[in-house]
Amino acid sequence: MKTKFLSVDGPLHSDPENLPIPTPSTLDESYDTDPKEYIQLFEIPDGGYGWVMVLAVFIINVSTWGANSGFAIYLAFYLETELFTTSAELYALIGGFSIGIGIAFSPVITYLCGVIGVRPVMIIGACVQLAGNLMASWSVSLWEIFMTQGILLGFGMTMLALPAISLLPQWFKKKRTLAGGIAASGSGAGGMMYNLAMSKIMQQYSYKWALRAQGIMCFVTVCIAIALIRVRTTIKGEFKIFDLTVVRTFGFLLAVLWVILTMFGYVVLMYNLADFTKSLGYSSHQASIVSAMISCGAFFIRPLVGFLSDRFGVITANIGAHLLCGIFALAMWIPARNYATAIAFAFILGGLMGSVWPSVATVVARVGGLTKFPVFFGMLWVFLGLSSMASPVIGIKLKAAPPAGLLVAPTQYHNVAVFVGCCYIGAALMLWILRAWIVARDELSGESSESDNGSELLLTVPFFSPFKKLFCWGSKLA
Repeated sequence: MKTKFLSVDGPLHSDPENLPIPTPSTLDESYDTDPKEYIQLFEIPDGGYGWVMVLAVFIINVSTWGANSGFAIYLAFYLETELFTTSAELYALIGGFSIGIGIAFSPVITYLCGVIGVRPVMIIGACVQLAGNLMASWSVSLWEIFMTQGILLGFGMTMLALPAISLLPQWFKKKRTLAGGIAASGSGAGGMMYNLAMSKIMQQYSYKWALRAQGIMCFVTVCIAIALIRVRTTIKGEFKIFDLTVVRTFGFLLAVLWVILTMFGYVVLMYNLADFTKSLGYSSHQASIVSAMISCGAFFIRPLVGFLSDRFGVITANIGAHLLCGIFALAMWIPARNYATAIAFAFILGGLMGSVWPSVATVVARVGGLTKFPVFFGMLWVFLGLSSMASPVIGIKLKAAPPAGLLVAPTQYHNVAVFVGCCYIGAALMLWILRAWIVARDELSGESSESDNGSELLLTVPFFSPFKKLFCWGSKLA
């Protein structure tokens, strides 16, 4: 006998996988009782198999974001050897494409997940990522590197990482950001592993063998993770490429400004610390260790940010993390003149600067609800991807030329440090206003923030209300 479920169109529904999505209007029209009874269908286990999902997403992050952070090693190699005889800006743009081109097409990938399913999209992504690495190892010209290490790797990584990020909110509520922080620390573990391992392979063999080894390692690990993936089908999101309701929301605008400023600071910092270390007079191997310390910080500190997010609110915790990033960039990076300072700076910033990754899914769910989650998430990532593509070029352009006759000139990165610091402080400001907007909306609605049912976006918050709530704690976590 099949279990019966409540339905918008009637009192019973026998197919939980095709359960209609409630809207505020259908809830009000379809029930004589409290519409919140329907919302109980959105029950989230907050554990159980969810912890296996955390492991799966952790593994995916190891071989997507973690592997991508290893591009800093390839970039330093390209700049040092002038492999394809081109400008530094074009070399940096390869890294921008690898992290941003796929993300810019997030709405299409999100829609594809709704059409053919999450697992098929991730399998395609694993194959594309493998092809990108292997083909890059046989590339002999700049345009081939752009197509393989840039575009193919970018699409492959996004087709793996984007669906993975959107899975955990289905399994966790109270521990959502903690789970996201643990999973996101996989990028730190992967960054350490791929930075150090690929650097060693490049030294003993060649960059081509490093690309091949990286491709095979990534493919095997993500296949294991895909086998563990489970999608909770009782919650059906709206898989659309564009939604005007989302665009009209002030919270969406603030979230866009937040991710743009964050990615400007994040990518510039991640891709330039290795070269900055060399500008201090240290070797390529020592530079790779500094780059790996970013990932080390992410592995150890990022889960703590997730814990604090669940304790004090995801946006509140991220305001502090982003503000600290800006302060450390201005106060510690600019005067850095020795190896110990570079390592300490990389470890601290590594733990704080990537807090966007474990938090963005929770922020999107908090602002727009689970039913609007896929379309909100996909549209937000368009801006995240475009800013990621531009960031490496911005970092290279801001780097000053060394004084004539000097090989060691740490002042080359003064402008870069100021830019990164200002970006993170600006991102913290956007989050501060976003938090005030959510507090004002919660007070206006008078409803529980636990619903996540999509009705949040239909509320109109007066323009000046958020600015009156900047210093309010609020009755619910934000």
